[in-house]
Amino acid sequence: MKTVGWLLLLAFAAEMIRYVLFGRFAAQPDLLLGIVVVAALRLPPPKGVVVGLCLGLLRDLVAGNPIGTEALPITLMGWGVGIAGRTIYREAFLTHVLMNFGAGLVKPLLTYTIVHGDLSGLPWYFIRIALPSALLTGILVPLGERSLRLGRNRRTTWTRATLRTLREYEKQASIKR
Repeated sequence: MKTVGWLLLLAFAAEMIRYVLFGRFAAQPDLLLGIVVVAALRLPPPKGVVVGLCLGLLRDLVAGNPIGTEALPITLMGWGVGIAGRTIYREAFLTHVLMNFGAGLVKPLLTYTIVHGDLSGLPWYFIRIALPSALLTGILVPLGERSLRLGRNRRTTWTRATLRTLREYEKQASIKR
């Protein structure tokens, strides 16, 4: 429960940062989607979907959109990244860049389709808004995640007691052979 509270606080702060820093521009990094991608890569697939749904609903409520406008595409991105994350090395920096870039490309196209219904202005939207936003998301989110060390355990230090225990187990293993 503590992790969910921190995640919601981080998501709310990310939305406010996005509105303050990039509110004037048409192309904005999707920091909330980046949080969902990182969570989907770090957590088992069902949890990534739940995180996507919760954060998508948060964005719909903050932005004043009809419920589901952002929640459905973000949930689908959490599901897709969670499924794709099963077959790739999740810890690699390049994986995070490519996953954020790919999700940053697909999610605006899904949102455009939901909002507009027709595909007549899709090429203009893709070139002017979706592609630059995906580039910003693919670059800023992995760099921010690496600098904040989100979801990462600190390196354990080996104490004398731990080393002594390991040596005793090694002796027992070598005697049994």
